Amino acid sequence: MTSKTQNWEEQLLTLRALTATTGVIHEAQVLQLKMWGGVAFAAYGKWEANLDGDSKTVTYTLTRKKPLPKKNAAPAIAALDRSIHWLLGDDWGLKVKQSSKLIYDGPRVSTNVNEKRKQRRSNRAG
Repeated sequence: MTSKTQNWEEQLLTLRALTATTGVIHEAQVLQLKMWGGVAFAAYGKWEANLDGDSKTVTYTLTRKKPLPKKNAAPAIAALDRSIHWLLGDDWGLKVKQSSKLIYDGPRVSTNVNEKRKQRRSNRAG
């Protein structure tokens, strides 16, 4: 499937193409999603990740009762959203729940300064 000369990024991009054509999510992609969830939500207590291939949605459920601080949560969720699109494809979505309360349900969010600059330039040009 992948050559020995491919680096990890190329291998994950190959898996993204495979997911798009077959709908199958590879164990390496699941591991990435779990690691990214740990980075985004480790400070907020226990959480779990669920993938739904039918609706093409990744849902992170935070089990701690303490609410996410809005100041820190927005950039973490935006980065996680971008990463999911990169890993699985643009047709995948992100949901974040706090217990049973939905606190984020796509669309893709951008906090990247370069993306914001590009958007402003295209708005001025068009």
